[in-house]
Amino acid sequence: MAAGIDEVLVLDLARSEVKRWGGTHPSLTHAAWVLSSRWEREFESVFGPGARTALRNMLQERDFRGTQDELSRILRSAADRESALLALRRALKWPDRADTAAPGSTDSKPVDAAPDDSKPDAPAAPDKWPGPTAGAARVVRRVAADGATRGRTREALELAAQLLRAEPVVTALVGDKGVGRTTTLAAVAEVLAGLDQPIPVWSLGPDTIIANPAASLRMVLKDVTSPTVIAVDDLDVLASLSTDHPERDLLDALEEARFHDHARLLVVLNRRYSARLSVVSQKLADTLQTVPIRQLPPEQIAGIVTRTGRQLAARFDLELSGEALEAALTPAVEADGVVQPGLGISRLDLACARAYVEKAKTVGVAHLAAQTGGQSVAGESRDLAQTLRERVKGQDQAIAQVARRLTLTGAQLDLRPERPNGVFLFIGPTGVGKTQLAKELAAAEYGGYDRMIRLDMSEYAHDWAISRIAGPAPGYVGSTEPESWLTTKVVAMPRSLILLDEVEKAHPRVWNLFLQVFDAGRLTDGRGVTADFAETVIVMTSNLGVEEAKSRAIGFGESVGQVDDTRLLAAVKERLAPELLNRVDHIVVFRTLDIEAIEEIARSELAALMARLSSAGWVVALAPEVAPWLARTGHDPAYGARHLQRNIEQELLVLLAAAPTRSLRVDVVDGRLVATPGV
Repeated sequence: MAAGIDEVLVLDLARSEVKRWGGTHPSLTHAAWVLSSRWEREFESVFGPGARTALRNMLQERDFRGTQDELSRILRSAADRESALLALRRALKWPDRADTAAPGSTDSKPVDAAPDDSKPDAPAAPDKWPGPTAGAARVVRRVAADGATRGRTREALELAAQLLRAEPVVTALVGDKGVGRTTTLAAVAEVLAGLDQPIPVWSLGPDTIIANPAASLRMVLKDVTSPTVIAVDDLDVLASLSTDHPERDLLDALEEARFHDHARLLVVLNRRYSARLSVVSQKLADTLQTVPIRQLPPEQIAGIVTRTGRQLAARFDLELSGEALEAALTPAVEADGVVQPGLGISRLDLACARAYVEKAKTVGVAHLAAQTGGQSVAGESRDLAQTLRERVKGQDQAIAQVARRLTLTGAQLDLRPERPNGVFLFIGPTGVGKTQLAKELAAAEYGGYDRMIRLDMSEYAHDWAISRIAGPAPGYVGSTEPESWLTTKVVAMPRSLILLDEVEKAHPRVWNLFLQVFDAGRLTDGRGVTADFAETVIVMTSNLGVEEAKSRAIGFGESVGQVDDTRLLAAVKERLAPELLNRVDHIVVFRTLDIEAIEEIARSELAALMARLSSAGWVVALAPEVAPWLARTGHDPAYGARHLQRNIEQELLVLLAAAPTRSLRVDVVDGRLVATPGV
């Protein structure tokens, strides 16, 4: 293959254009459109000026020429880009004057040309919309009636009937992602194309609109001059229904458009967000005529996934094993967010790519499950524990418990995968690292401290506070402001650690809500949106029972203030409801920190501080005894390491702020810190 020509990339880009313009496979026309922008200079040299406009006309008229095999042969045999384009030009039978019209077209007006205000367009024929003008053509595409209804005849007929009603309504096709909504849209186009007076279907959606969807819709509707269906695909995405700031202007434009003289509106909506629509725009929801899309029978799903899976494998010249197909067809769980057959196709798409990267000959189950190597569960547990021990000092036993559980779920060996990856109750004295371990878990498991969602449960002490977890019912105060709800945060960030601080202070009704999360791994809020907690880790912290469990000095063998584990656990079990404790994977007891652990924390804190000061232009040398002095001065076992921050600020940073220079050495002299210029 010629240098600079990536056959796989060109084919992939052409497939994307198939989704945009229609067709059943990447044709020479689709490829020419792709190369007209990727190889712009060479393309214009070979095809001539104005060729891109002519190509757009061909695509809009569904003039798709040549096969995928023919395209592959052209790309493989070409010596360079120019020879590939010359071969493509010959195969397309491109005329000598490509700047005036596409092959077989009588339309000489460039679609991308700016409208000529001095020469108004002739009125369209009353029985057929000629298509969008230059501006609208950029945001809509024709939905092809390709004759492949694939089991969606019933829904297509009902949708067509709704669209032909005399009463102005907005029709909605509602279904889960992956169930076949796009296929159903094509089936509707086929039904309407077969009428005595055919009606075309044009669609716009997130794949055609970059910004301002309301303005784009109004621009398209302004063009429509005869009976036409305008389909708004993925309305939940286009209208940002899952966010705190939905596109209300777009929803208003849809409601207004139902009174259009010629256009009929069809919206495609994810079932998950259908209830949210009524919260954001009750006016539109009241006029919406919903047609739900049913799940296909298993044999039809298997046929679609098998056929598409083999096409995906053939793309990389791979074989697809029967075991991989069977695994791809396993039912969806809540965590998938996609249902069959779309889920199976998505699984096989990624599996084929993994097999290709590994230079395998056959796509197997291992590629589907991403279990293509790696270390043992025990090894992963040791690695996680080691990472956490480097960041959290003096709590090795607690870290080991947490690491064992999380590596078990990470290896997909837990018995209830729909539950959160881990539900932990951290108990122990204040200042011993409970919150710190939660933060470090968020960083280790999910990649950053910002992956932690923190709720102070003392703010949920009243029964009405339950509405701040999953929202009130529609119409109540706060129902239109979901940004603070826990469900909204989890939907936006499903892989996260949820910290519930001071759990004993929450109202019992709040805990009843969390029982469902701990057990089923999901929670539906007041909008009807279901938040999936299957990929979260939930950490609850509490000082419950610490005072009762503190040991007293008896004889010479026991230190004052040390917590007795047995008494602590007994106090916790006495105070918390059994149904809550039964859903906790581990009650993790944190020990009172000894002075050696406090000194380790001091050294770690000072190292981080010195790095920040260095980046700000400071040169500070600390004597070895500074860290132990800060750790021991003012130490009280009852407060753990909390005195360290105070000591570092009041003793060290105040000293540095008063120094006449930024180059200093800090020593301990006569029981206090002393800073001297120079290092």
